[in-house]
Amino acid sequence: MEKPKRIVTKIGNVFCVQISPQKKKYFQYIANDRLQLNSSVIRVFERAYPVDQEPKLTDVVQGEVEFYAHTVLSWGIFVC
Repeated sequence: MEKPKRIVTKIGNVFCVQISPQKKKYFQYIANDRLQLNSSVIRVFERAYPVDQEPKLTDVVQGEVEFYAHTVLSWGIFVC
């Protein structure tokens, strides 16, 4: 079995996640919280896009933020 590639993440990276067979959303890695929950912090953008659409990331990050969350970043970046 082939080992998955290691993905190097940096603050500011934008990732997508497929939320249904027809739609995907984007989130951005914005910080590391080492003091309280010792986890990555992301912001999830409100707008959903068709899975076959490739929007400009500059447009995505200017969109409305739906919520912020502490998370394990690697759980989200392997979905899409």
